[in-house]
Amino acid sequence: MATIPDQFDLGVRRARLAADPDEQMEILMGALLARAEWYFLNIGTRHAPEAARVDMDDGPYLLLFTSPDKLHNLTDLRRGCREDYESPAPMPNFSIPCLKAVDYCLGLGDAALAAAPSAPGGAAVVRGLFINPGDYAFAVPMERFRQYITDWRERGGHLGQGFLIPNTSTEEDDFYQEHGL
Repeated sequence: MATIPDQFDLGVRRARLAADPDEQMEILMGALLARAEWYFLNIGTRHAPEAARVDMDDGPYLLLFTSPDKLHNLTDLRRGCREDYESPAPMPNFSIPCLKAVDYCLGLGDAALAAAPSAPGGAAVVRGLFINPGDYAFAVPMERFRQYITDWRERGGHLGQGFLIPNTSTEEDDFYQEHGL
């Protein structure tokens, strides 16, 4: 079943057309940081949530969704996109405000750095982020994510106050701040 692409999906399309990997990363991460919340598939309990992971070539990646609809799309993919099945129960999930989710993901990546390469992958070890499984999916290795966030903070990304809009003038920045954008 095809879905109508949302604003984030359109950003992924735009990034795929960009030739420069740094430009792709800027587009994708800018769109991701613009989301109010990040959503995770919960494989833990209600009181002790744990984000699901998927095995990739270089190790486990954290499954991350940009909206609850993306979780539903995963359900459709899981069930073979059949029209004759009844609506499944909602997938267990939890959400974290974007800026806290950044720290959550970085913390899980730090656990991966601390683990020995030969150590079995524990519950808190991830090597990257796998965002929106499906037609508009993309994967970001943890080193690349960490570097982007470090650079973003140095450029003036204001954690807790929204996200940096690149290539804006001081007047434009003032306008966005005054209007809560």
